[in-house]
Amino acid sequence: MKITRQFVRRFGALALGVGVIATTVMVGGKAQALATTGVIDLRISAGIDDAEQRGRTRMSMTSTDLEMSIDGSTVQIVGLHYPAIAIPAGATITEAWVQFTVDETSGKATTLSIYGDGVDNSAAFSTAPSDLSLRASTAAAVAWTPPAWTAIDAAGTGERTPTLSAVIQEIVSRPGWAPGNAISLLVAGTGTRTARAYESDPTKTPLLHVAYTTEQGPPLPVTTVPATTLPPPATAPASTTPAPATTTPAPVTTAAASTTPAPATTSPAPVTTAAATTIPAPSTTAPRVTTTVAQPTTTGTPSGPSGYTGPTTGAAGSIVPGTYVESPNRIGPFGDKNGNLYFIIELPEAQLTPWMRILKSSDGGRTWAEVDAGNRPSARDLEAVDVQQDKATGELYILQQRSGGTVYYHEFHTSDHASTPDHWAVTDEQPGTDLAPTEQSVAVGHRSDGTTIAVYALMDGSEQHLAVKVRSAAGKWSAQAIVDRSVGTVYDVVGIVTGDSTFHLWYSSVTTGKLYYRTFAASGAISAAQVAASDVGTGSASAIRSPILPPVTYADAAGRTVVVVGYATAGGIVKTITYVNGVVTRTDVASDRAVARDKGTSRQAIASLVNDGSTLYLVYSEAASLDIWTDRNVGGAGWETDFNRLKGVTAHWIRAGVFTHNKANGGRRVLGWIWDMGSDGHVGDSRYDEVALA
Repeated sequence: MKITRQFVRRFGALALGVGVIATTVMVGGKAQALATTGVIDLRISAGIDDAEQRGRTRMSMTSTDLEMSIDGSTVQIVGLHYPAIAIPAGATITEAWVQFTVDETSGKATTLSIYGDGVDNSAAFSTAPSDLSLRASTAAAVAWTPPAWTAIDAAGTGERTPTLSAVIQEIVSRPGWAPGNAISLLVAGTGTRTARAYESDPTKTPLLHVAYTTEQGPPLPVTTVPATTLPPPATAPASTTPAPATTTPAPVTTAAASTTPAPATTSPAPVTTAAATTIPAPSTTAPRVTTTVAQPTTTGTPSGPSGYTGPTTGAAGSIVPGTYVESPNRIGPFGDKNGNLYFIIELPEAQLTPWMRILKSSDGGRTWAEVDAGNRPSARDLEAVDVQQDKATGELYILQQRSGGTVYYHEFHTSDHASTPDHWAVTDEQPGTDLAPTEQSVAVGHRSDGTTIAVYALMDGSEQHLAVKVRSAAGKWSAQAIVDRSVGTVYDVVGIVTGDSTFHLWYSSVTTGKLYYRTFAASGAISAAQVAASDVGTGSASAIRSPILPPVTYADAAGRTVVVVGYATAGGIVKTITYVNGVVTRTDVASDRAVARDKGTSRQAIASLVNDGSTLYLVYSEAASLDIWTDRNVGGAGWETDFNRLKGVTAHWIRAGVFTHNKANGGRRVLGWIWDMGSDGHVGDSRYDEVALA
């Protein structure tokens, strides 16, 4: 038996060193390959192959340097595209790294995350908005804390990434991988390290080094040559994060009637309306639970008013680390029975692409930190989120819609949950494959029988309509039904469940300029649509895309169910509509001033309606100044004079809540709110402030 090491071939005009070393055994006079060892070194070889995404959307393809990951005050994602990678299918990656060359010196503390485009053959970069952040990420991601870069054109171990073997392995292990496919690597994080780009010096662009081995192959001709070796990579521990689901939803089969099911633990009940549709039994697929890696957070110190009345000046508030949801309904702040506060927010884009996080404050809002980060959902990019809190059981029921339209369902347990406190119980559950949702509109309602209603927007023909699905207590989803095809394009939806398990739903149309109201009974019956208001505006120029404020409910002194919903008119004035046992009893003008709208990445009226029993509170950003104002309506007596609560805060987004702090934090009943202070929804400058309620 004779063992021979042989050089097989060299690949690609772009390769600095691409070689394959085969180990063979002579069997019957023929060389049989037992293993092949390959080494690939590729530089970025075209300006289109290194790119920067500045903020959420803007692509830059011609920069002379690559800032990883903050350029001035702008958060970036850097992309590196390597076409025609000659790695065989089934190869084992033994080492991989990227060598950068310094373009600018920097000693600022920097933490980066490097992950891959999680597809078989990565497409070339383009100028399409959000081209980098909308790509499917690999489950594997590698953390890198580079040392200071102190010398221009340095290209040593300090400018070399840790091993990226896990990232490359995940890509080449995909069933559709083939030699000649392309790989893209993406870099995001905090701090700044600036490397050479193709436009600066094509000989100093980022170099990808990969070494691999393969299993037994076909007979090969024998020609002995020396092996090629390269320096070893810098070492650092790798971390992994799960990728969001990327399955494209199947086309929607639309129903002729506006109906929805109310499933039990076995199969959903048929809907009863004037033109009823029977909804098929839900899927038997079990929920998917995933885990990811924690990311760093920051904290702050609170300040602000101590009582309800009287104006406050200055930028008050404690820091809430993260970037706000683009189109939120209810996302907090929520208070649990232990006096802790919770809030849903995106991971700051300065640290990584935007993952969903639950933040918790146990010190009365002074500091906030992520809870159960290791089990956070893998579905990133919070286009729209709605949450229903069950204060009795310590559960949050969450519906999320991300870029590209996919809808996800999650559940989180707060600190007062009986068995699993501060824990993600369900993550990344998709309601089914018959979805074809669009963006920016979701509503969720959890009922006492354990069923959950999910409402979301989808393209139905040439218009955007609403669809509904119901999750049984056993966790099975019904087929979807269209809510209403008669009102044109719908962008906004809110809902709330009352004590009798009725789900109250409002939605607005930019086609008609009207606000509509329906109820979904526990029996499965859907009421006919009622026009709740006719002054929300039509068309993109006059209409706030999402004018409806999340509703509130309470029982009055007579035990009747009261529901109040707010909305912004085309002119920006907030009005409230009060329903008693499902019947409109009054409509009131709530705000003395026009509210701000469509700031940053939000397409909403920047206002929040909350209640403390029968006392209602309105917190909003005033259109002219972007100051925060508040108002109050006690027991339905009418709205009072608005107060200028915070000046000079540039409030681009706001959500409020009423809760009681624990005894360690004074045991106060407070009106608290979280707002974004002028970050345009990018880096994230969210703050918490509160006033005590007399």
